[in-house]
Amino acid sequence: MRKRHNVKIDLTLVLSSLVVSKYLIAAPVSRNSEPQFNEFPAQTTKITTPKKPILSSNLARRYKTIISNSMADEPNFAGHYRVVVWGCGTDCRGFAIVDLLSGKTYTLPNLESVVGVMGNDEDRLSYRADSNLFVINGLKNEVDEGKFFYSWKNRRLNFLIKLPIKKEGFSN
Repeated sequence: MRKRHNVKIDLTLVLSSLVVSKYLIAAPVSRNSEPQFNEFPAQTTKITTPKKPILSSNLARRYKTIISNSMADEPNFAGHYRVVVWGCGTDCRGFAIVDLLSGKTYTLPNLESVVGVMGNDEDRLSYRADSNLFVINGLKNEVDEGKFFYSWKNRRLNFLIKLPIKKEGFSN
């Protein structure tokens, strides 16, 4: 004869644990070191037929020509995407991310430009074809200074961490 065990589950405890774990999983990476490109691998794809760009934001529409001209170029970010970069003044960059398979363009909401910081000569934007990591280094919209790390997932840049910018010291 089989013995039955009565197990009483506190549903409130189970639900609250699920909610807490959801936020722990979705929270930005907690670390003080810079994320590395090899920590965010992407499979590269060969694009055979260029698509027409689908300009999905005012910023992308403003830079329609440079985006359209880049559609035949090889992917340079996250497997089958192309980061299209334009200058907006001395040491200033703007960008859009284009899906070379579909033509859809993506821009970072509320970001017009990235400007350099005195004493820092790192690239304003860093990315690789074989990685989902995207790095912004400088002043976002000439206001927010830092080195910002994002991962490309679900067709968007997801913020990971902001670290201080490394600057060379100047002597008088």
